[in-house]
Amino acid sequence: MATAVRDLTGAEGGPVDLVGFSGGCTSALRYAAAYPERIRRLAAIEPAWIGNAPSGGSESRYLAGLDTIMALHDEEVGPAFIRYFAPRRHLSDDMSVSVTILREAVPGMRNVWKSWRCARSTSPELEHIDADFLILAGDHSHPRMLDAARLLAARVRRSYVHVVAGHDHFTITAAATHMLATFLIAQDLATATVPQLRLNGSTLPPV
Repeated sequence: MATAVRDLTGAEGGPVDLVGFSGGCTSALRYAAAYPERIRRLAAIEPAWIGNAPSGGSESRYLAGLDTIMALHDEEVGPAFIRYFAPRRHLSDDMSVSVTILREAVPGMRNVWKSWRCARSTSPELEHIDADFLILAGDHSHPRMLDAARLLAARVRRSYVHVVAGHDHFTITAAATHMLATFLIAQDLATATVPQLRLNGSTLPPV
């Protein structure tokens, strides 16, 4: 990621606005922690995991569930993945495209997952992040998303979090577009129409 950002922004490498989605949040967080001076604003949408070294029982069980999904036959991974990340959703016609896309992506997903799980710790040094930080999670997603939001809000300064009501891992990006755009373009977050609660990680705003 460091090379990609440098190529896009020139030799100075920033400052840039960086947005991560799902598993990509870990890459965004690691970059922001390693190069805080290069980040202006940071957003994590549905942070699926924060690192590959679980810190507790619920996180261990969550990652173990994903290990089980990745071990399934190719045609079973897509539906299982959707059920895991959107537990309130029924596998209806509106998800047929997602199932097809996931099926085609399974070999690559499986290889990336295995290498990531076997790598040295990928947990970012969150306290090093020095940017305004927006965290978005859907209330119909896997409960781990809200757990990750609490953890991130507790450890990253200038964190804002918003729970997007009625949305899950597969619908949140469209639903949160306006909020994300407002967060990124606002000159002064104190007067912007983004969540005004500065978090301490102990609570989340009401859904």
